[in-house]
Amino acid sequence: MNIIRKLRATFETCPTLRIMDLQEKLADEPPSSISMGLCYLYKQRYCTRVKVKSTRKYGRKMVYEYTYSNVKLPKGKGNDWLNKRG
Repeated sequence: MNIIRKLRATFETCPTLRIMDLQEKLADEPPSSISMGLCYLYKQRYCTRVKVKSTRKYGRKMVYEYTYSNVKLPKGKGNDWLNKRG
């Protein structure tokens, strides 16, 4: 089973997750493949991300929270930087 299928199955149970939550749920996958899978879903407009305050005591203060959608989102819906590219 590839990482995209695993990510979609994980998002089906909880549509809004942070990358650390995904790493805990998909412990058998390396963090780099989770990151690449999220990048693919983001570029294909199946998920959006927003910066939120981290709930962890140590580490980064702001982290991304990813929200998954079963259908492709319209252009400009959370992926504005994709539309500005030439």
